[in-house]
Amino acid sequence: MSGGPVDPARLADARADGELEYRTLSGLALASCVIGVLCAVLLALGGLVAITRSAPLFLPANYMVLGVVPLAGIVLGLLAGVRIRNSDGILTGSGLARTGVVLALMTIIIYGAYHGGITLAQRMRTDAFVRKWLELVASNDEAKVTEAFIYTVSPGSRPNLDQDKNSLRAMIEVDHNGSSDMTGSGPYTTFLISTFVRLVRNGGKDCTFSLIENGPPEIVDNGFQMVMLYRVKAPLAAFDLQVQVHAAGSNIPDIRKWHVKGARIRALDGSQKPDWTDLGKQFVLRNEFAKKVFQEFAGDIGPRRDFVAAFQRTTEGSSKPANGSPEAAEWLKKLDSYFHMESPKTPAPPARVVRIDPLDFWSNPDLKPPFMEAVDLSFSPKTKGPPNPTWLVLAKDSTPMVVELGDQIEVRIDCKIMLVPTFLGQCVAIVRAPKDKSDQPGSWKLVGIDVHSARPLPVPPEMRNAPPELLDRTLRGN
Repeated sequence: MSGGPVDPARLADARADGELEYRTLSGLALASCVIGVLCAVLLALGGLVAITRSAPLFLPANYMVLGVVPLAGIVLGLLAGVRIRNSDGILTGSGLARTGVVLALMTIIIYGAYHGGITLAQRMRTDAFVRKWLELVASNDEAKVTEAFIYTVSPGSRPNLDQDKNSLRAMIEVDHNGSSDMTGSGPYTTFLISTFVRLVRNGGKDCTFSLIENGPPEIVDNGFQMVMLYRVKAPLAAFDLQVQVHAAGSNIPDIRKWHVKGARIRALDGSQKPDWTDLGKQFVLRNEFAKKVFQEFAGDIGPRRDFVAAFQRTTEGSSKPANGSPEAAEWLKKLDSYFHMESPKTPAPPARVVRIDPLDFWSNPDLKPPFMEAVDLSFSPKTKGPPNPTWLVLAKDSTPMVVELGDQIEVRIDCKIMLVPTFLGQCVAIVRAPKDKSDQPGSWKLVGIDVHSARPLPVPPEMRNAPPELLDRTLRGN
């Protein structure tokens, strides 16, 4: 029965006489069955691995591309069935085709349901953790905000939360707050002064967090990783916050399991700036006025060494009497007292520009006395020239805090005292204005500068002998 077209009538007679015993196995049916069995075996093996490792089974993020394989098995099986039915008995393999279709279809259904269920569960667990993390930030409690920062540190490098407060803070400062950049801040300080942390801390319980989008879970470093997008509404601003979270696959305590790998603002218009409310716009305006006063004061103290002009920008010396008047002499005594620092030998007056008690020299407590003496000399009007070049500079990428104190508005500005090339002090400059005059630039006055921690200043070798003009441009970022 070869050498030309097959006559259906002769084929039927041959089948009736028992002459036709061999039928060709459909290649499409065989391919469909192989694909179906392969998909089922791989799904079973993947499930066994997931059970053994106590971790969910996930295909890569682009797993939908792999879905073409079982779909191909279904299509090939259906095509095989059609061809076998139309072959008048020449082709066989309909059972293989059905097996391939069933196995491939079951693979898609089972994995699809499994993936959907696990994704939903991981989404809910991740959302619960992120909300807990945001509540730590919004609590405005120093210990809880510090715990929120610790979740941003790689789990293998995290300090133990069970140790006492001072030991924990010292470990964070030494291990997680160093910076090789003269004008940069360490990870801990950067977290505390970031815009989203400041806005959430400012809003506290009035902040709301709504999950609006989440990416698919991805298997990374023996765990899963998800990107969550939240709509944050705070009294001062509204913005979208994108949080990237990783969770270890094993069942371990939360402090070791969860890791916030990144959090950044994405505004409603797509930019990286928050959408300010009317109250927030006042906040921005007050910040600008307060920063201007601080920068003018810093210029008077640093390069110009004009203590009279600097004192006039403060709440203590804002009203300068006429030269030669009896009040003028008293005003100058007040100036001298205001710029007198506390040193190991001499107590400082209650009203002074730089307040360095309490001061935590976390990196090396033995450096506290020489730091205090250096600041005392640098800010004293009686010192003809500071022992080291001295700069007061704004912290990079910092959002100030604004609080109401009775009839006063207070802005707390993150800044640094840089005593090149020896010390770096982390500070907060306090600037105030009467509430009813806070929209007037001239009403803002400096109250003082609180130094809360200090460390040796990392100065690159090429900057150690740099001229003051170059140092000034470098430290001020222009």
